[in-house]
Amino acid sequence: MDSNATKEKIAILGGGIGALTAAYELTMVPNWQDRYEITVYQQGWRVGGKGASARNPEQNWRIEEHGPHVWFGFYFNAFHVIDDAYRYCAEQGLLPAGGFQSWKEAFTPRNDAVVLDYARNTWRWWKLTLPELPGTPVDPGSGDFWSLIEGGLRMLGGRLTEVRAAVPASRRSPVRGLFLRSLVGTHKLAARAHATRSGFEELDHEHLLESLGRLAKAEAERLRSGTWRWLGRLGLWIIERLLGALIRDLLDAVRDLLDGNDDLRHAWQLLDMGVAMLRGILRDDVLFGGFDAIERFDLSRWLERNGCSDSWSPLVRSVYDSGAHYECGRSDTTDNPNQRPAAANLAAGTALHSLLRMFAGYHGSYTYRMNAGMGETVFTPLYLALSRRGVKFAFFHRVRGLRLNEAKNAIAAVDLDVQAAVNAGATAYQPLLPPFRGLRCWPNAPLFEQLAEGEEIRSRGLNLESAWCDFHVGTRTLRVGPNLDCGKVVLGISIASLPPICAELRDASRRWRDMLGAIQSVQTQFCQIWMKCAGSELRPDEGMPTAEGFLEPIDTWIDMSQVLPREGWNDPPGSVHYFVGPLADESEPPPETPSDFPALQWQRVFDTMRGFVEKNLLKLWPLASLPGRSGEFNWDLMRSSSDAAGWERLRDQYVRANVDPADRYVLSVAGSKKFRLPSNASGFGNLFLAGDWTLNGINAGSVEAAVMSGMQASQGIYGYPKTILGGWAEMDNPAPPPNAKGAAVHA
Repeated sequence: MDSNATKEKIAILGGGIGALTAAYELTMVPNWQDRYEITVYQQGWRVGGKGASARNPEQNWRIEEHGPHVWFGFYFNAFHVIDDAYRYCAEQGLLPAGGFQSWKEAFTPRNDAVVLDYARNTWRWWKLTLPELPGTPVDPGSGDFWSLIEGGLRMLGGRLTEVRAAVPASRRSPVRGLFLRSLVGTHKLAARAHATRSGFEELDHEHLLESLGRLAKAEAERLRSGTWRWLGRLGLWIIERLLGALIRDLLDAVRDLLDGNDDLRHAWQLLDMGVAMLRGILRDDVLFGGFDAIERFDLSRWLERNGCSDSWSPLVRSVYDSGAHYECGRSDTTDNPNQRPAAANLAAGTALHSLLRMFAGYHGSYTYRMNAGMGETVFTPLYLALSRRGVKFAFFHRVRGLRLNEAKNAIAAVDLDVQAAVNAGATAYQPLLPPFRGLRCWPNAPLFEQLAEGEEIRSRGLNLESAWCDFHVGTRTLRVGPNLDCGKVVLGISIASLPPICAELRDASRRWRDMLGAIQSVQTQFCQIWMKCAGSELRPDEGMPTAEGFLEPIDTWIDMSQVLPREGWNDPPGSVHYFVGPLADESEPPPETPSDFPALQWQRVFDTMRGFVEKNLLKLWPLASLPGRSGEFNWDLMRSSSDAAGWERLRDQYVRANVDPADRYVLSVAGSKKFRLPSNASGFGNLFLAGDWTLNGINAGSVEAAVMSGMQASQGIYGYPKTILGGWAEMDNPAPPPNAKGAAVHA
């Protein structure tokens, strides 16, 4: 009897970080090979999804990304997975000499960020520097609610001190003294009623917000105990009201000082935003209802509702820009960057949760940048580890559809197009290039010599990753069920690609109809520009910034020059820069030939980038103008491998229109979270989900969200891993593995 007949076969559809995490966690189960046979089915020639990158051997082996990727210091689950993958690869001798041998070599820590502030008719540099905290992202971090609140209050306390110090003595109001005395009195009364010691007799200006956090926590704990509920509610109501009085009092005292003092204005905007969040937490019952209590609100509207004097400040704007949170990509409806676009939409609960984790819940450094492309930094070690452990990869398999059984409660079949076949005699497609500067990299096109149809694909210029390329050489159907082609399916494809794939699921389940209708995504536009000179020669500021909040639609800029040593330049550029922003959905009718659509959109992005460089880039790079002509960009500073002159040099850069459904960025619009499905409760007994579009504890487009989703998919299949960090109630109690009949849950 074939030993494989006793194994359950698992088909993982898609090769993004969520799908590969599900595979990786399943291979962490002891003796998993005796239980499972895992195959990853991937369209095209590489894994990575929206995080895929490639090398261009015809352009100095430069790195070409889908977009910029920065890992935050609260990505505990993602760093745990990549740390384990590096250690396994090092132990197995899979990593070439001279390359990254651990995640610490692959990532560079950063503790700064730049918010671009448009004030007094010019763009101003607002640099935020975060403290280095104990530990690393690999260390477990609980991120419990009160630790995040307390960390946020400590940061706000510093801004309160800055703002108060700027208030002239003649403007100091008695409201402040009343505020302090009322806080102490309120807590003393509650403490006597609850027979506990107050501990707030020493409440003072310097630790006002930190002490306030302890007071609110005490009141919340009292309410949860069911004792003196009315008194606790009264105490929290008084705290919220007094906070409002304090912030209005401070604004009256410093209002006329803000325009002329950048440091004071920035401190005020941080304080103003933070206090509005704190008031909203108290006012909207977040202490007891969790972040879901405010999911129905858009973030900026919620801040305005809770007294924020500038609910579209540069800091708020940068939050929206970081995830392209503009419905249909329409971010540039106004020429005034300080005016909120009508399409801005970001759920307040999800945003508040993420901001608290981002600024108060990280370990080690605030952010970590990859020292090469995301493909070789993240997906190469994952691919090498999974391959060595026995996971199979079926490249050039495009998923066409999922079919249900007659009872409509489980997947019965998966239909695929086979895009290309490996040469006769080959066991499998080998996707990686030979080691280059110590790294195993992914090519920017298939390795044609391995494919039977390779010459045809190359000569016709077919892009097998494009949804508009229908080329295939055959079809394949996976029968799903016990002792068939596979017993369980993990759907790890981006949600914008799912409507045609999941048509039967949508028709059979209201939950799927609601999810596919409610979870939105957005196109993005991206450009990498190599410059002859260093970043410090383009603007006088030190460092290699991540800058957000710039003129739409190209609103984010990152100096990524740390990757240059891993590219193949004989005469290296001085710097490389990544620019990104939302791309509005096309309002014009589609072309008569659908395959023309990607090229038309690429031209659209190219034209936008040309206009951006000519009209706006000097606002960021004031030293990049032509000598003697301060208002004109010096195109000769742009590195070119050809004899191109002027704006034609832009053609030698890397321009990308992320219009493919698989490349669209997942949004978290107000009110949409309730329609997300957990990875381990799809409603169909043998189907599990993986991706940042699921109900995953973060619920926003990010590596960490996708990793948590993949971990939960593994939990649903086998109950492993036992815990997922930072997911709280959404991730704490994984659903038990479904029975063989596939119990379905439909609404």
